[in-house]
Amino acid sequence: RLNRALTPADQILVRGGHFSRLGKDLKPNTADDSPIRFFGTNLCFAGNFPAPADAPRIAKRMRRLGINLVRLHHTDTNPDREESRAGSLLTQGPYPTLNPTSVARLRVLLDAFKAEGIYINLNLHIGYEFRPEIDRVPPVPGGGRLPTHSKPLHIFYPRMVELQTQYAEQVISALKLKNDPVLAMVEIDNETSLSHAWQTGQIDTLVSGEYRAELERQWKDFAAKTGGAGPLVGPKDNLPAEQINRFLMFLIDRDRHYLTAMRDAVRRAAGKLVPIAGTQMDFGGLLNLDSHDVLDYADAHFYIDHYNFPHQRWDSRDWRIRDSSSVGTGLTTFLNEAASRQAGRPYTLSEYNQAFPNSYGNEIDATLAAFASFQDWDGLMHFAYAHGRNWDDQTPSGFNLVSDTAKLPLFGQSAWLFRTAAVTPGQP
Repeated sequence: RLNRALTPADQILVRGGHFSRLGKDLKPNTADDSPIRFFGTNLCFAGNFPAPADAPRIAKRMRRLGINLVRLHHTDTNPDREESRAGSLLTQGPYPTLNPTSVARLRVLLDAFKAEGIYINLNLHIGYEFRPEIDRVPPVPGGGRLPTHSKPLHIFYPRMVELQTQYAEQVISALKLKNDPVLAMVEIDNETSLSHAWQTGQIDTLVSGEYRAELERQWKDFAAKTGGAGPLVGPKDNLPAEQINRFLMFLIDRDRHYLTAMRDAVRRAAGKLVPIAGTQMDFGGLLNLDSHDVLDYADAHFYIDHYNFPHQRWDSRDWRIRDSSSVGTGLTTFLNEAASRQAGRPYTLSEYNQAFPNSYGNEIDATLAAFASFQDWDGLMHFAYAHGRNWDDQTPSGFNLVSDTAKLPLFGQSAWLFRTAAVTPGQP
């Protein structure tokens, strides 16, 4: 009963540090704007492109679970070799070549969401990995593939940035999202920044060849304007604080330059009101407060007892968990996320979970909904509803809510608790 079909009056904007609906006068920042909180989930990979006949029932079930926002994730990660596969917004043609079958299927799903009062969070760069021979970008020394998801090269290499702006505009146009109220918000880049790459030593290990030369050119230009000089600075270099600080300001400048280009592309294609985030606060930390000052809201991710893969990443037959409880730790993870919130801006958690088979997993949604309501956060997105088109699967598996019989009984109540502010926000 909390949802209603979306109309132009339900378009989302940022007002007073939170998300609001536009109101019947269709004018921002007027008396009929009304605040809104989002309780949602993620769709991943082929799950974003259901068969048209399935779209209405998926949307109806999500509505019954209290969901009013779906984050569209991993839509660019595995480009389709055959259009009929519909596992990605992209084909394997030169980036960005869109898959018309996937676009059509997703638009049908968006219409079903609108009818059930469900918004979307559109993600742009998630997992796409540039291919030198096809996308006409430089190879890495020795040949072979670029770093995973092209991170962090895609943030500063000019042609990659330009192609991403084209992708953003083409996707928004193809999905007919301009001024469409179903589009609640846009995330530019998943879990990466130059600032984070520097903090973790990845600039030293992943930026090589022409990419390193390009970053050095940009650093030289920046240093000339700010009174600096010298080679790229590493996080373990024993240098004067002033020199390190100048290099950090350079990284912030490059992150901001990328985010601004992507923001402008989104604005051109989607309209001026849609709230836009960059990457997650966990991937850059305090430096993101500066590089993201051109955007609209802040986002973060966390997991309780995420799978550990001791030998090969994402090996479904070889993994470990600790079977730990979020409540049992004193909600330390929740407190860490609270410390990542920026005053005066909406704050969302677009990924969180305490995944199967953690035997305490059913605690996560209700406790987080209560905590986040007290903290007056703006959106929670459980990761994930489904990673494929397994809508009728009844076997608990991985991160998927669709078949998680431990979490489903409390999910709707958690949505009600958060969306209605049944736990009232704490006062100063």
